[in-house]
Amino acid sequence: MRSHTVLLGVLIGCATAATAEPVFLAFTNNTMHRFTLNVQIESIQMSDSMMSLARRGDGALVGHSPRGTGEQMWQSYELLDPLGAPSLSLLSDQIGGPRGTLSFVGSQGFAIGNVDELMTVDSNTLEQTGTVGNMGLPINSNGSGYDAVNDVLYIINGTDDALYRVDYNNATPTLVGQLGNNYLFGGAEYYDGTLYALLQDTGLEQFVLGSVDTTTGQFTALQVVAAYDPNENTFASLAVIPSPSVIAVLGMGGLLASRRRR
Repeated sequence: MRSHTVLLGVLIGCATAATAEPVFLAFTNNTMHRFTLNVQIESIQMSDSMMSLARRGDGALVGHSPRGTGEQMWQSYELLDPLGAPSLSLLSDQIGGPRGTLSFVGSQGFAIGNVDELMTVDSNTLEQTGTVGNMGLPINSNGSGYDAVNDVLYIINGTDDALYRVDYNNATPTLVGQLGNNYLFGGAEYYDGTLYALLQDTGLEQFVLGSVDTTTGQFTALQVVAAYDPNENTFASLAVIPSPSVIAVLGMGGLLASRRRR
């Protein structure tokens, strides 16, 4: 009995620690990189690129492709089985332009087009459903994250290399501060109190994962993800999901508890 109790305590402690180890999914063109901060990067070739990626309210990972069809429309996808054998499932091929960001406020999706227009999108298809307004920012906003606790939508802009808070009700931006480095394409996601960003560092010619200070805008590099060819456009996106080890550990704890009751 005592050994089971001790082991259960250890498992619960592991589960608590595991919550701090999310899984990062980063796209650089058709390559998806899957990793944590303490595990080597695994690279998987996918059927298309993703220039925006976000976790919907139901947990599904959805986003936009940077490539258009012959009719000058773009695609949106759901990323299936992200922790197993991932694949892209088409949601719509009627997206009216590239969408450099995607974030969900509850069930409502928000995206930015190829100008500085903040729009609402359908949560199932990611097609535009309305226009909130023009933010007055330079073109090239390509990373966003929503802090649900404080009800703040953050936007990263690659032209002035800065972080903004944006009122999603009227598209009004407020400058937080400069990132501290130059980048072109990237992605972002707010998770568990931290705004993570994947930035294309033009000095290093590498995509770098880091955290962004939401009071100053300062970017702190955490991990190099991939190199890129400076002569080509490399579209990127980022999503963060809870570690599967949390579920596994808690499941083991439940199994031990059931054995004790027998």
